[in-house]
Amino acid sequence: MIATVLGTRTDVLSRPALHSFLENSGPRLFIAWLFMVVSGLAWLGFVVGLRSILPAGPSADLFGVGAVLAQALTWCGASLNTAAAAPDARGVSLPVFNALGEAAHLTTAAGVAATGLALLGLAARGANVLWSTTFAKATGAAGVLLILTAVISPLSLPVLVLWTTTAAILVLRARTAAPVSVSAEG
Repeated sequence: MIATVLGTRTDVLSRPALHSFLENSGPRLFIAWLFMVVSGLAWLGFVVGLRSILPAGPSADLFGVGAVLAQALTWCGASLNTAAAAPDARGVSLPVFNALGEAAHLTTAAGVAATGLALLGLAARGANVLWSTTFAKATGAAGVLLILTAVISPLSLPVLVLWTTTAAILVLRARTAAPVSVSAEG
């Protein structure tokens, strides 16, 4: 969420306003991009961990592929959003700046929709193994909601944060309640 707040761009309507925006917001956009990269790595770690405890099958594969695709698209969107903020790119024209912003928005929206697709894959079968049927249904509902609201970031971001936090807590509780024994076989 920090990356989203920091990476928010204002509407720039003139060349002098663009120059001023880039001079004043360059470091802030770089920090947003950095937060996006770090949070993306954490998300991929969560996905790999979750995927490793799911039973093999098409729904688990859809979850894994969808989640990785979503992160790749989100990273591309973050990079496009901050591309004009680099010190050597400050001479970018206003139409190019606006095109980068629109491409960033659409790419990030595609990432959110791919996350929804991943959650649908998880809800299809794998979620019942990890937690209650109620949360499995909520996972499917979150997936559908993310797909339908991908372009409306203010609505999709809280859904994703709420689902990820709840899923992480449920997985951690399940793992601490029933610790996995490790055999000494080599």
